[in-house]
Formats: sequence, C-alpha cells, structure tokens
Amino acid sequence: MNALSSPPSTFLNCVKQAAVAAKQAVAENTTLIEVEFPPLPLEFLEDSSSSARDIADANTRWAIELAKSFTAEGKRVSIVYPDQAELEAAIEYVDMGDTATPFENITLATIRTDSIKNAQSLDQIVFSILGATVGGTVEVIPNTDVYVAVVSSTQELPDLEKLHNLDPSIPIIFFNLRLDILRGDLGLPLFPSRDLHYNFLSFIKPAYILRSRAFATSLRRPPFIINYSGVLFRVYPEPYQCILNTGEGKSRPAETMDERPTNKAFRDALTMSLKVPGVPPEELKTQGNLVWWEKDIDKEKSSNWRI
Repeated sequence: MNALSSPPSTFLNCVKQAAVAAKQAVAENTTLIEVEFPPLPLEFLEDSSSSARDIADANTRWAIELAKSFTAEGKRVSIVYPDQAELEAAIEYVDMGDTATPFENITLATIRTDSIKNAQSLDQIVFSILGATVGGTVEVIPNTDVYVAVVSSTQELPDLEKLHNLDPSIPIIFFNLRLDILRGDLGLPLFPSRDLHYNFLSFIKPAYILRSRAFATSLRRPPFIINYSGVLFRVYPEPYQCILNTGEGKSRPAETMDERPTNKAFRDALTMSLKVPGVPPEELKTQGNLVWWEKDIDKEKSSNWRI
C-alpha cells in the first residue's frame, strides 16, 4: 500500500495537493468535484473581527492558483462568482485593471445576469436582495474547459445545478464553499429544499478535504473537561484520514476510513485516540446524532459525496 499524503504546512502546498486530487478526479471523468480547505489561518477565520470580504479575497487568490495547474495543461478555466457584485469585487482584488482575464486562459466571470435588474415584480426584487437568484438567467461561459465555483451561498447553489445541466461534460470544482455548512440550510424558509442535496449535491465527489474541528468532552472525574481537536484529511483517491492534534504543532493518525465519516464517526475516531491518564477510552466517548443528510442516504441519487 502506498504511503498516505500528509497535511500540508503551507497554503501553497495545500493548493498543490488539491490540484493533484482534482485533476485525478477529472481524469476519471468526474464532473462535480469538491475542494475544501481553510483559505486563511484558523485563528483569523475564528476571529469575530474577520470579514467575509477577506475570506472571499483569499478564496479568489487560491482559486487562481488552482486554475493555473489546469491552464498549464492547456485547459481554459473560468472562475465563476454568484453575481456581478462579487465578480467586480474579485476583479478589484486581483488588481488587473478592468480586465476579467488576469492570467492566460483564466477568466473571472459570473454565470448569472443581474437578477435585480431582470426581476419582474417586487417579490422577485425582495428575493434577489435576500440572495435567492430569480429574474436573471444562468448562462455558460464560452470556451470553458473547467469551472471553479467560489463564494456561492446556499441560495445560489441551484444556479450551479443549472450550469451543470447546461453542459454536464464540463467539470465544476466547488471551491471552499463549505458544502456541509450549506446543506444545513436546505429546507429552511427562503432556502432551497432538501431535494437539492438528494438530486444534485449528492453527486459531488470530495477530491480534497482539509477540515479542522474542535470538541470538548465532560468527565465525572478530574480533569472534568477535555478539549481536543483534529483534522479530517483526504487527497483523492486516498481514503479519509482522521488526525488528532496532540499539541505543540504535533499530531497522530486516529483512524483511516474508505467512506467519508459522519461528524459523529469523526469525533468518535478522535476520542478513541485520546490518551488521558486514569481515564479509559470508552469513558471519553460522547453521544451524538447524525444530521439529516447523513441519515437520509436512501433518498440520495448518488453516494459520490460520501466516497
């Protein structure tokens, strides 16, 4: 068995790993691909003073780096934004004047015409302001071999489904959209229904996952509270690695899984790897419930999102 990849130590190495994984998925004719990693240091992302604009700009930067790995092979890449406002902000951040083509064969674009300008009623204007894109149209970007979708919200995921349906042969990389967070909104008022996951999101294959989670477990004996964290790491086609942080920048493998672990399974893998003097591992296990998309696997049309 080949050695498994190790989590990267720099953002640039992170993008390089993601590019290798995404290109492997594309080579296997996978057209819906997930890439997720923190675009900025975790301490910044968790800081209440950090802005959505900073995060969006960072994602633009790393999306361009990912796109370069495809253009190096002669492919034309369109980095797509959910609306004109996000596109204009990205062009300003890249600081390439008014051009939407900052590098050869890389285009920054939006797939939707202005939904507010095209709204036919007051209700449509209100929904547009809230993020539900209506009134405009979704269109393909000419001369595109690969799409990289960035900064889309839950309400804008149906646009990406429409884009895919317009030409299912063109790969779409869902870049740092935090799909599991977005799935949590499905079915809520003013959001798409859960059918969006069953019929579309379930087809998206995780090519690169680097996700950190922190937990706390209470005990009936000292030290009473155990704080711990870990990383779910996957470089396609390798399996998923559950990695426990052991402090001072060190870590150790907790468990390797062929199928994407549920949040509960990931936490259980970390807790069973904890070593607390005088406390058996079984006592560290916590109760937990599966979220709806982890339970409703009989309703999904594809298992790609789990494998």
